[in-house]
Amino acid sequence: MSLCHYPLNNDLTNRTEVTATLRRLDIPLTLFGHYHRAPSLFNFDSIAGIQGRALRGKSDSDAGYTLLDFWGDSVRVREKTLGAEPRTRFTIRMQDDPRTLALASDPTPPVPDYKAHAQLVLQDSATIYTGAAFYKDLVYYGTTQGVLRAYDTRRNREVWRQRFGGALYTTPLVAEGLVIAGTTTDGLRAYDARTGRERWHIDTPTPIVGQGLVAGRGPNAVLYIGLGNGTMAKIAVRDGRILWRYDYGGGQSQGQPALADGKLVFGAWNGHLHCLDAATGKLGWKWTNGSKSLFLSPGNIVPRIAGGRVFIDAPDRAVTCLDLASGSVVWRCTDYKAREASGMSADGKRFYVKTMDGELLAIDTAPDAFRRLWITPAGFGYDYTACPVTVSGGIAYLADRSGNVAAVREDGTPLWCVKCCNSAANFITEAPDGSLWATFAEGKIFRIPPHAPAGHKKKIP
Repeated sequence: MSLCHYPLNNDLTNRTEVTATLRRLDIPLTLFGHYHRAPSLFNFDSIAGIQGRALRGKSDSDAGYTLLDFWGDSVRVREKTLGAEPRTRFTIRMQDDPRTLALASDPTPPVPDYKAHAQLVLQDSATIYTGAAFYKDLVYYGTTQGVLRAYDTRRNREVWRQRFGGALYTTPLVAEGLVIAGTTTDGLRAYDARTGRERWHIDTPTPIVGQGLVAGRGPNAVLYIGLGNGTMAKIAVRDGRILWRYDYGGGQSQGQPALADGKLVFGAWNGHLHCLDAATGKLGWKWTNGSKSLFLSPGNIVPRIAGGRVFIDAPDRAVTCLDLASGSVVWRCTDYKAREASGMSADGKRFYVKTMDGELLAIDTAPDAFRRLWITPAGFGYDYTACPVTVSGGIAYLADRSGNVAAVREDGTPLWCVKCCNSAANFITEAPDGSLWATFAEGKIFRIPPHAPAGHKKKIP
């Protein structure tokens, strides 16, 4: 018997691998929750699935739990509501029960079909949640096993690695011959990009999980990054000196900050978007969408700035335009399921939002009211992955939770959509040669060549 939160249907992107493993190990039954409904029976590729109810109901009188009675090769499933006798929902044989097998299983997900548009560069043994960074022929990324890895893409071999006590979530940054990595256990670390020798470090009392931003060159190169819970800092790249730090109270700043007109804008999991003077770290303004739930904070968004305005799409499913100077709302639109994944055209005229319906929405940044330019299906359906939209060479690239990557021309024409793997995309990053590199949670990294050929690899509705 297996036990997990999610059902083993297409809500789980690698469901076929999981059910195949259970069959190979002769495990006929899985218990799961997630749906908050009465105990129910499912068929997961011939694995019997039993969904248990939530402890709390719609009212206090509905509170209860699920009872499982096992004997021999069978299981009886009962629901116990507080103050009432247990009620039998169903009884089945754990293996090859006719009632289970009569239920429809989700269709088999499509297989990867990326070869016309992307190349698999490497498969790591660990989960990856960072993006990729580049220095000459080297690519850098972090893993959940706490490894910062430098990989030579020309020779197809590892050059060096650094190991930490906990997982890495922050994408490495390359600047001035250094690779800078935020860690969950060892603060902020800077290494020689070629050799991996440590050059400086900053210890932090709490984990670093957010993305950083490098601005300037040479002795003027600086890094803006959250130093754990409740703190944003400006750091000299060459020697790691903290030039200023702004303590905003609580909540991680997970998404990458934005810099324009001498102002640094970032969101945090404390319900607020913050705007600081980039030179001094002094607060200019902060804005909230008014929600009491911190889950709707702009904590994992990348603010986009154009024409003196800030554009965001937080988990409140609204697209918001703010005045950069004052933080006042210019307009808000709740007509689309916008959530955390956005991009901006090179000329700043179009703000791109990936909707939760798998569409790419283009918004005019100039008017004082919301104005849609176009919206087009990307080639995948419902999605909530926060992978930002990357714009390169007049093409917007976006990805989803099921391993799909799509390319849409900036006039709204869909070019292609391919399935790379079976897990969520983290980031699509442009390399110095113009290629795009996509990292995925299952440890895969793909390269999309510059000016990838157009044409529909997958039919887009």
